[in-house]
Amino acid sequence: MKSRYWILVCALGMAVSAPAAAKTTNKNAPNSNELISVTQLTGTYYGLRHGESVPSSEKRICATMESGTDPKNGLTPKGREEVITSTTEWVKANKKQISEYIKQDKLVIVTSPFSRTKETADIFADVLQANFKSSLPKKYKKLGFQNSIVVDDRLRERNFGKFEGQAGNSGKIYDQVWAEDTKNPNQTKNGVESTASVQERASQVIADLEKQSQAAGGKMFILVAHGDTLKILQTAFQKQSPSEHCNKESVAPFKTAEIRQFSLAGAPMQAKK
Repeated sequence: MKSRYWILVCALGMAVSAPAAAKTTNKNAPNSNELISVTQLTGTYYGLRHGESVPSSEKRICATMESGTDPKNGLTPKGREEVITSTTEWVKANKKQISEYIKQDKLVIVTSPFSRTKETADIFADVLQANFKSSLPKKYKKLGFQNSIVVDDRLRERNFGKFEGQAGNSGKIYDQVWAEDTKNPNQTKNGVESTASVQERASQVIADLEKQSQAAGGKMFILVAHGDTLKILQTAFQKQSPSEHCNKESVAPFKTAEIRQFSLAGAPMQAKK
């Protein structure tokens, strides 16, 4: 009897534990996306990738807080011109809408703490100030529109682990990492931050900003960040696995200084092959 009893207990234990084990080993397990159950947003959200930076011009990986916030790793002269050009074009295409948000003090620039993104945010703010002097709220007329800039560490560059500081071959390194990303959104090979982790922190930013927007009756947010961070954030808006950031059919790469509006999907999008 005892032997039969223990066989039954073991069998039940295996039946109960099997689903849990399958969940923890599933490479395609759902990621922590703060937007996955959101059906509507009151805020208007744009992503702005920084202009050409000193590290990117050297094809060097610069992704830690220490190196990224070093003033030496800011924008190149070309990068600054890229931001001026893209912002000017964006203003021309959206001038009426931008003016209304600025007049009501409802336009906020949220940037990664890295030098290249903070410089991009500063230039973006300067172009807005030059174009909307008459629309600026009083506090910005005195202090400058740069006071609308907020730094959020969660928009930082994706950490590339052991590849940090390697120069001359960043393109090959990115391709190598992205190839692993397509297999598993939770992969951290070579100490690289997983796409799931980036999606989680970046989507948390949107969830927090949306609370501000709801309280104000709608706001416009410009998110100044990095190539991988912005692509992965787009997968959050599209309710996709963060590994889809590698799929150009789903998420087009952000060009330097590109400004792109994010659109919330009504339901999780299927992966495109």
